[in-house]
Amino acid sequence: MRKGKSDTAYQRVKQNIIDGTYPPLSDISEEALQQELGVSRTPVHEALQRLSDEGFVHIYPRKGTIVTDVTLDTIYWVYEARELNEPHLTRQACGRLPGEWLRQMQREYQFRQNNAIRPMTDEERARFIQLDFELHRTITAACRNEFLRGLMQRVGDHSHRLRIRTSRLNREYDCSIQEHLAILEALLRGDGDGAEEAARRHIRAAKAKAFEYY
Repeated sequence: MRKGKSDTAYQRVKQNIIDGTYPPLSDISEEALQQELGVSRTPVHEALQRLSDEGFVHIYPRKGTIVTDVTLDTIYWVYEARELNEPHLTRQACGRLPGEWLRQMQREYQFRQNNAIRPMTDEERARFIQLDFELHRTITAACRNEFLRGLMQRVGDHSHRLRIRTSRLNREYDCSIQEHLAILEALLRGDGDGAEEAARRHIRAAKAKAFEYY
């Protein structure tokens, strides 16, 4: 029962950090979380310790808990980890992902591509960011190496945080749409080399945009 409460607290706080509800360097009150979630101190403490281990908060004993900052080093480390590992995972995902899911994702991106002349609404922008997260998280989930899968899921959460943060300034989505379509088309063809290279190009372009709009 306690583990369930701890998981709920963990998911709530992590989501608030990722979407910016808890901005970088903001305080997190354990007492306020206990009241908000209707749980005791222990589940909240366990959740914050887990988030500290994953690099989302800093815990200062007897002082408090602070949301980690998003720095230039953060961007470099996230994209270094992605470029070293994600193209390999994308190659491995060939033949492991449901064809209908890939085609549905392709349709989603093609719809946006066909409507590129019209600016995105805030709702559409949020949907596009979620599509990005869903595609990369699903590719990661197909990895059979549990150590690499766990590492890249954590990196993916930090990358999602960066994506949401930079999207407030970056409204240029056309190139990203083309990059995602290239990945999907290669996966649908079962082209491991093409999927790997498309993923590498996409990550390098996303890294450049992250630094540009930091």
